[in-house]
Amino acid sequence: EGFGWNIFGLPAGAFFDDENPGLISWKTNYGDSGAYAVTLIAVAPFGLADTALVPITVAPVTMFNLTVDTVTTFSGRIITINVSMKNKLPVREFNVLVNLDAALLTPLSVTRVGTRAELFDYFIYRINDNYVNGNLRIIGRAGAAAPIGEGDGPIASIRIQVSSNLLYVGNQVPV
Repeated sequence: EGFGWNIFGLPAGAFFDDENPGLISWKTNYGDSGAYAVTLIAVAPFGLADTALVPITVAPVTMFNLTVDTVTTFSGRIITINVSMKNKLPVREFNVLVNLDAALLTPLSVTRVGTRAELFDYFIYRINDNYVNGNLRIIGRAGAAAPIGEGDGPIASIRIQVSSNLLYVGNQVPV
């Protein structure tokens, strides 16, 4: 007769295969992130036993993530930067506030052409949103159009005039 197993603290939905070697199988969901402690007890045929604590950590899944391109340019130039979204679930609408340093960067226009939001029924932008210099609000809604599916890529492209003031040459400007 072979070894026996006792197992305690298995997360809901997890399965333990007690064949040698033992194997924990668990198809996690987005909500399963966190730390779990599973106790395994191996029992030998003559009653000897050994216990092991098996920590399981499931990292959280980022459901939605927004990023803005990083670019290098010269003073006085017009550049285009993308606002990109990585999403795990469909997106029917978004309301994004981008803040630009108004002394260095002047937004000229925003477009959805060539982005993941290109087919949205509603897409607007407001420069100096809420009367704050440098605030750029971008709002998009699918309406009757299909939502943005799971994936990664630009949802808006912003044309920006870079200041010609040579005092700012060599500086990095966060958006």
